[in-house]
Amino acid sequence: MILSIPDCKKVTIKKTKIKKNQLYNPMEELFKKGYGSYRYRGKWDMIDQFFLSKNLVEDDNGLFFLKAGVFNKKYLINPSGKYEGYPFKSFAGGKFLNGYSDHFPIYLYLAK
Repeated sequence: MILSIPDCKKVTIKKTKIKKNQLYNPMEELFKKGYGSYRYRGKWDMIDQFFLSKNLVEDDNGLFFLKAGVFNKKYLINPSGKYEGYPFKSFAGGKFLNGYSDHFPIYLYLAK
């Protein structure tokens, strides 16, 4: 999947094929493996994204991309009810549910 965005010619999901004026999206590969940061009507989606420049993807004596992920630990997952298996929300219908968020956090590791 390649998306057009205003400031760059393209966004690519192939880390090894990134070109000048492109961004790399590491979250697309995770989504294809079945991961998601948000669940709606029983289907996972990867609404939360990182876009990395070529400089962060290549290892050139500075900071570089190692990996990205979805932080979906058990305590962040709704344990029961209609939304069992979904991210454990903080609020629904104006009520506090004692959860965290309706999205799982995403993370990015950079190295030097």
